[in-house]
Amino acid sequence: LENNGLLSIPLTGIKAFPPTEDEAADAVTWNVSLVSFSSFYSEEQLFAVQPHIAVDPNDDTVAQATLEFADSINGNFTIRVTSSDDASNANGGVSSLSQEIRVQVKPVNSRPVLNLTLTALQAVEDACTDAPCTATVAA
Repeated sequence: LENNGLLSIPLTGIKAFPPTEDEAADAVTWNVSLVSFSSFYSEEQLFAVQPHIAVDPNDDTVAQATLEFADSINGNFTIRVTSSDDASNANGGVSSLSQEIRVQVKPVNSRPVLNLTLTALQAVEDACTDAPCTATVAA
């Protein structure tokens, strides 16, 4: 739901188990990116904090993608999570894998907010027959 705070997505299982001796020293890096979205807002307005990945300091095969949408943002989103290691692609190896995740943020029926600032108030002479003359602004 919109205005729901952080969305955390656990990410696991990146290295082959058990890792070969060659793979044990490989460093894994992670990236999260927005692939597509259907929203009335621009990409810059979507997130309160840009999406990021936190890696478990004790196990670089376990991470968590964190999304924090800005207030009142809703719609359908596709994000891509990519993990890469610093190994070569020799002998048919693969050094990066990507997975797309679809996220739907459903709207909530929020109360409308009216921010009204009076910059000028005009009174017309002899327009009011009662004393004192009053005006009412209704929200």
